[in-house]
Amino acid sequence: MIIVGIDTSCDETSIGVVRDGQIIANIISSQVALHKAWGGVVPSLAKVAHQKRLPVAWRRALLKAKIEASDIDIIAVTQGPGLAMALETGIAFAQALGRTLHKPVIGINHLHGHLMTACLEADLTFNSPALPALVALVSGGHTELLSVSADPVRLHQWQVTKLGQTLDDACGEAFDKAAIMLELGYPGGALVARLADQGQAKRYALPIPMLKNPTLDLSYSGLKTALLYLIQKLESENQPLKADQIRDLAAAFQDRALTALINKLELALMRQPDHYRSLWLVGGVAANRQLRLRLRRLAKRFDLSAHYPPNRRLTGDNGAMIALAAWQLTELSTEPFIPPTAAELDRLPNLSSQLLSIPALAATARQSVAQKPAGRS
Repeated sequence: MIIVGIDTSCDETSIGVVRDGQIIANIISSQVALHKAWGGVVPSLAKVAHQKRLPVAWRRALLKAKIEASDIDIIAVTQGPGLAMALETGIAFAQALGRTLHKPVIGINHLHGHLMTACLEADLTFNSPALPALVALVSGGHTELLSVSADPVRLHQWQVTKLGQTLDDACGEAFDKAAIMLELGYPGGALVARLADQGQAKRYALPIPMLKNPTLDLSYSGLKTALLYLIQKLESENQPLKADQIRDLAAAFQDRALTALINKLELALMRQPDHYRSLWLVGGVAANRQLRLRLRRLAKRFDLSAHYPPNRRLTGDNGAMIALAAWQLTELSTEPFIPPTAAELDRLPNLSSQLLSIPALAATARQSVAQKPAGRS
């Protein structure tokens, strides 16, 4: 089975191709340069860029996969969560392809796609780790702790339970804002991580978020505020910041941000010490070298296998992970495949990570359409 996956959930225009559970193409067109001047993603600009870049990504994906359009069995597209204007662009493109090629189109939960990236071998073939799994989904838009287990009814499908989440900024968003405070530019999260590897994390005192909070929730607003006040204090003493100060501030910020996340994962494991069989890290922040190292150490302590995307391109938003999720929901499903209607492919910008199945997304979309005021789309 050959499935094409389309993702336009934010500022990456991506189309991927999966054949029988293996990624054979993953075209990603970044919009970073477009949004850099604005210090963040501008939805209207992202929409126009998606419209221009999708046809190019489509042609490149077919060439990379060495297939013809007629070879495709299913077209999958991110239905949510994400920026509404960006999502509708990908959905419209997928529906147009479906009509032209006479192929079924299905909506996919973007976060389901991220989960799939932890299940890939080095050759980009799907191989599910042992379940149940404790998952840290950490990106610029989401920070959640999830429990993934086998669905007792739908064989080869998953049940996802949210254990905790950020109460304010996502972890990746906090890194980007720290970069702005340190005048590293946008998006600077990755640069903060690189500088942190060269700095001394213990030089500056910053708080560990939610250290004494007994829940599995996270918060990064206090850490960001503490960093801002510290920078202002240092600048009042010695303007501007020196290179070694910037490195050490980045190291201190990263250390506390990652420690907070690892602490919550450890707490979840301690509460159910014999329940989980694997530990996953997915999302854009999974590219962080220090976080992957800490995850492996934690997994080893609890005698679990550690899993994260096999390459950096699969940590961020991409179409291949959407195609993989569609493959799991169709090829591995024991239920009859019923494609959703056009109305059931309505955008779902606030879609929950716990809704994965095709019927669940279709029902949510129907409800969303029914609740819209007359005359609005």
